[in-house]
Amino acid sequence: SGGANVPGSSAIKLQTDNGIINVLGKIYMYGPQTAADDNYNNHGSGGSIWLKANNISGSGIMNASSNPSSRSGSGGRIALVSSNLINFSGTINNNGFKGSTLNYGSGGTVYINASQVYLTGATIDVSGFNGSTAGADWGQRINISASVIQLSGIYNASKINQSNSAT
Repeated sequence: SGGANVPGSSAIKLQTDNGIINVLGKIYMYGPQTAADDNYNNHGSGGSIWLKANNISGSGIMNASSNPSSRSGSGGRIALVSSNLINFSGTINNNGFKGSTLNYGSGGTVYINASQVYLTGATIDVSGFNGSTAGADWGQRINISASVIQLSGIYNASKINQSNSAT
């Protein structure tokens, strides 16, 4: 998905039917940059990261934010879906950023679903510049669904004050 005349980012899906996905490195699906001389002051939205396995673990970084530059864009979507266990202690970022004019990008969505979810020392940040206002819903969510959930770390789905940076 994209914004005003700007394309969005790409998508990656990693799936193993009966195995394990262990994220130890970095998966980046930043929104694309537009030319510096465009008239829109926008960047495309962040991309999509979808991990699907029997077990998901790791301490790496997943990021589907808009491109963190002087132009705006919204965060993308990150989904971790497991038939058994998710045990992750890394960082998941899915931020929206403020453009150089009055363009603001909302944060994206992180969806985590498993029988058991252990996010020990993890950081999940979907902060952005819109959030929900006056009954309009702009996304910016962290959804965790499991029979057992254990959390420690930082979980941020805040609307950023327009004078602050989302980084």
